[in-house]
Amino acid sequence: SPSQPTTCPRFGCWQPSAMMDPDAHTICRLLERPVDIYENQRFWVGRGFSRKGLLPTERKPYSTADGSLSFRTVREAALSLLRYDVVANSGSKRRQGRRGWSYHEYDGRQQPHAQAVQETASALVAHDEDSDYECSVEDGADGGRLSLDERCGFEVYIDENATCDHEGWSYFPDFNNNSMLSPNNHRGILDFVRRRKLRRVAIFRPDFFLPKDVFQPCDFCDSKVVDDLSSAILDALCLATLYVSRTSLTDAQVLPLKAALIDTLAIGTNRPDGDKEHASNLNINKVKIRLTAFPEVSVGKPQL
Repeated sequence: SPSQPTTCPRFGCWQPSAMMDPDAHTICRLLERPVDIYENQRFWVGRGFSRKGLLPTERKPYSTADGSLSFRTVREAALSLLRYDVVANSGSKRRQGRRGWSYHEYDGRQQPHAQAVQETASALVAHDEDSDYECSVEDGADGGRLSLDERCGFEVYIDENATCDHEGWSYFPDFNNNSMLSPNNHRGILDFVRRRKLRRVAIFRPDFFLPKDVFQPCDFCDSKVVDDLSSAILDALCLATLYVSRTSLTDAQVLPLKAALIDTLAIGTNRPDGDKEHASNLNINKVKIRLTAFPEVSVGKPQL
């Protein structure tokens, strides 16, 4: 029966068989996560609401929910939040590794092709083949061809029971944390800022992260080891966040830790020695040791 659970040979875990793709070249869509970006605007008399009206001391036109991370363009936000390559309210450039996530499903290609993005649109952004690919969307009117659009495939997302207008905007007096607790669905006389949520779903792509002989179906997947490693990863991240703060956490504190944790695993494309040929040969015990040391290495031991 299609509704009966089936063991996923690629990840060693359970999922409805209806989600399994019979095509051996297709990665099952087991791991997904929504990437949310908030669009911010300020009101000025005679000009209305606009991104250009934001004050220099405020969050930029696009940000995370708490505003601790903000960006000038959807493109910048989309790539940074996809790869966890973020620097709090900074224009600093960092290495942007895939870390296994993509806005596109597996299509049988190991790497995106430059031809996948329309040449006419590529002039709008930096000539980075991988970034163009991630920021592209499928153009249904062009036979499934990928093209770039202004929002990088993000769409307005309205939560159930959200307090907002028909376009998704919520209105506030300012961007102060306390003010953001009481949204209005229309502009009141004292409301001078507004924001709305944009969302696109990211999909974990093993082919972006691991050698082909690892992510393809295997009859020898040890689900217990997978569970043990999953628990160790969660424990390491939880402990690291406690080292950062015992009260409240911001996106600017947590997201860089996620990136550092993935890099700490030193598997797949993140192996520090650059030995991609033997990237499938990995000592699990060494990974566990790195995970155990991760909180102190990445944050430092807290002062008691």
